[in-house]
Amino acid sequence: MSDELDSKVDIRDYAPDSQYGETLLYDFAKTLTSLSLIVLGGVLTLSGTEQAADIPQFGLVLTSGSIAIAGMLALSTASAIVDARNRNRARPSYLPLFIKAANFFLGVGVGGFMVIWLDSLK
Repeated sequence: MSDELDSKVDIRDYAPDSQYGETLLYDFAKTLTSLSLIVLGGVLTLSGTEQAADIPQFGLVLTSGSIAIAGMLALSTASAIVDARNRNRARPSYLPLFIKAANFFLGVGVGGFMVIWLDSLK
């Protein structure tokens, strides 16, 4: 078997020890941003189907807004990390809180939509 297939990339080879956690935070923020966009697209697609005629508009706005807030918080986190690296400054201390809030809002949005969606199928 080729050595290429058995090799693994270790992020520690590319990120200094002082920025290893920051690199993970940046990658996670990018992932959450993408996930929020995909989920928001799925929610809006499902809400446009014939079975979704019974979904209350207020619930749809709340769940979609929650998912959008999650995406904005994750994108703000990634942007703040890039800005800090660009200016050779320490990253802001509130970024882990932003990621936790993004996870919370994404969970609330997905969970809320699932409850509303399943209730409308009855």
